[in-house]
Amino acid sequence: MTNARAFTLLEVTVSITVLAIVAAVLAPTISGLADTYATTQRVGRSTEAAAFAMDRVIRAIREAPESATPGELAIAEAGEGVIRMSDGWEVRLQGGELLEIAPGGDASVLCSQVERFVVIPLAGDGASAATPAAAHTLRVGLTAGGLELWSIGLPRVRMTP
Repeated sequence: MTNARAFTLLEVTVSITVLAIVAAVLAPTISGLADTYATTQRVGRSTEAAAFAMDRVIRAIREAPESATPGELAIAEAGEGVIRMSDGWEVRLQGGELLEIAPGGDASVLCSQVERFVVIPLAGDGASAATPAAAHTLRVGLTAGGLELWSIGLPRVRMTP
């Protein structure tokens, strides 16, 4: 007769029960970590897209040319949901997407899930409103994916009254 020893049914049952308890304790933690990772990735993508769109608008304002009228910018329209240059280039909020539209009419999406886009032209004192062409500073606001960004665009063109 051999002296072989194996697991009894009771030992196997206890082992399975202990493993089930450990899995039940760890499952919510692992699930929570996965949800947190997914949320972090989504917020990161949303933040990057909003920052890219804001950077593109501020760069366009900085590079805005002087109009044919001395002392004025070549900005035809600026306000709630739009900034448009005299040459036809524009950024417009349309259906939750912030679109950059080239003078030829080709549109590309700068940012999705945009709730608000606003460009506020300001006079030389930085506080009072001005027409887009006479603005010395343009305040730009963008709300996308629950993130609100504000920035100031300063045109490089020397504005003399």
